[in-house]
Amino acid sequence: MYGMSFFRAVNPKAAWADIVEIWRGEQRYKIHFLLLAFFTTALIFVTFLFESGFEKEPKPLKLIYINSWSADRTDEEIMAENIEVQKETDRRNALIEQRKQEEQDSYRRLGERFGMEIDEDAPADGAGDEAQSASPQPAPAAADTQPEN
Repeated sequence: MYGMSFFRAVNPKAAWADIVEIWRGEQRYKIHFLLLAFFTTALIFVTFLFESGFEKEPKPLKLIYINSWSADRTDEEIMAENIEVQKETDRRNALIEQRKQEEQDSYRRLGERFGMEIDEDAPADGAGDEAQSASPQPAPAAADTQPEN
């Protein structure tokens, strides 16, 4: 019965009257604290909103198709299908290579437009940068390697 008496003592009209009385009071910094409370609450909600990742598109599903073959396939049928699959794979790889070459050509033309020197011998993937940074440094002079006494 304790819980029932608590809810009987709560009066929303009285609570609202208390809020109005406090707001109409002569506290000097009440607007500052009100703005601080709203700003802090908004900051928390905005942080949660952006941390949730709602703006990112979900990754597309990767479907894996499983072929089912009859158990009585001949070796010739298997080899013919393998040849078809290999031709399709070669065609796709050639298309990918063609697109890579077109991209490299477009970057090469862009570099030439801006007057950049294009090194034809440089690897396309930037591996040359690592090789240059890993080049051996000159050895220190002999006087620098002597222990001090």
